[in-house]
Amino acid sequence: MKNKQTRRIFGWWLLIAVIYLLVPDTFILLAGHTKQLTGQLIGIMGMLITYLGLIWGGWRLYRRINHLNKMKLTVFQRLQWVIGMYFVLILIVGGLTLLNQLIYHQSQTANNQVIIDLVKQGPLMKWLFGVSTIIFAPIIEELIFRGLMLNLWPHPQATWTPMVVSSILFSLGHVSSNPISFLIYFAMGMCFAYLYRQTGDLKNSMLIHIINNTLAMSSILLMY
Repeated sequence: MKNKQTRRIFGWWLLIAVIYLLVPDTFILLAGHTKQLTGQLIGIMGMLITYLGLIWGGWRLYRRINHLNKMKLTVFQRLQWVIGMYFVLILIVGGLTLLNQLIYHQSQTANNQVIIDLVKQGPLMKWLFGVSTIIFAPIIEELIFRGLMLNLWPHPQATWTPMVVSSILFSLGHVSSNPISFLIYFAMGMCFAYLYRQTGDLKNSMLIHIINNTLAMSSILLMY
């Protein structure tokens, strides 16, 4: 009975992940590439409905299977954890980004370059990707790769193995053109996963993910 329930939950997790990877961007591209108001509205509404549906379904599933004990933190302590881990993230990603420039002569990861090419296509595309990257992506990706995947791991006491596997899948979900680019997103995933495992509160990893994406996306929006 338990194995059957686990398979069913895994099936829901897989469905949420596939929908997230395929559907919202399709609606964004529809809204950004059509000049007709009807097409733009369909794209925007489709994007919003898909994102909100994924958050609703993912959060319900997460609350059902979550087994981590939440650390009781004050607002100041929560900020200490989030800001401290963000500085660790900046140091690691900054070092890897420098290596990426030195070895592969890339100032941006392939994933960021794809986003830059898309936001250049017009103001609507620019703001749709901005909202998607800053608000919806961090919440849904934390649900998929941290909240759900770490709690679905067959050995609840395992720590590093599920974190590594979830971070590999997280990196695979982003466009990488070389090993260092892959490691950049892997390192991000590990930092997010570590924060979640240590505090037991998915909202903390969502917050640091939102901060990271906000700063990265803001620079792209201002430059292009």
